[in-house]
Amino acid sequence: MKKIFVSILAVALLCGCDSSNKAASTATTSTKSVAIASDTDISSMNSSVATDGTSFQALGLCMAGLVQLDSNGIAQPDLAES
Repeated sequence: MKKIFVSILAVALLCGCDSSNKAASTATTSTKSVAIASDTDISSMNSSVATDGTSFQALGLCMAGLVQLDSNGIAQPDLAES
């Protein structure tokens, strides 16, 4: 069983080492995209109708807030002006 697991892992690693990596080549074009691994589908990217955690996680990656917490946990202005 251990040998089968190691061989599958080795094949998976070798497949990932392809020199014609399309993800790296598309990063130089003007179109940019982000891939997010998630257990469930994102139900909405509209912040006023989103109700599930997956949607809120995706929205958090795309939108800036009024404040942002620093390394000490103190709110600092992000988009807010004082």
